Amino acid sequence: MAILVAVLAVLMLLPRFAVAEAPPIAPPQRLDAGDVPYPLQGRGDASVLLTLTVSATGEVIDVVVRQGSEPFATAAATGVRHWRFAPATRDEVPIAARILAKVTFHAPVEVPPPSTIVAAAPQAN
Repeated sequence: MAILVAVLAVLMLLPRFAVAEAPPIAPPQRLDAGDVPYPLQGRGDASVLLTLTVSATGEVIDVVVRQGSEPFATAAATGVRHWRFAPATRDEVPIAARILAKVTFHAPVEVPPPSTIVAAAPQAN
C-alpha cells in the first residue's frame, strides 16, 4: 500500500515539472533564383540530392552529395555554394540549419545553325 501511495504522489507531481516545448524552427528560405549551370561534360537530364548547411547569416557553409552522378554531382555542389538564404530561425533568432536541396539539370536544346545555302535566283530568259 505504501508503494501505491508513493507512485500516486509521484504521478501527481509530474504535471508541475512538465518540460516546456521548444519553439518551432522556421527553415531557411532561398533568396536568389539563380540556376546551377549545366556541366560541359554532361549528357542528358539528371538530378542531384544534396544536404546543405546554412549558417545563421544565410550562407551555405557545407555541402554533401547524397545522390547523383558525375559530372552533375560536382556541378550541383559547386553551384549551390553561391546560393543565399534568409536563415532558419528559432523564436525569431537566426540559427544554422541543415536542409535537403534537389538540383535538376536538363540537357540544353541544340539549335541548328542557320542554313548557309542560298537558293539560286531564277534565271531570266
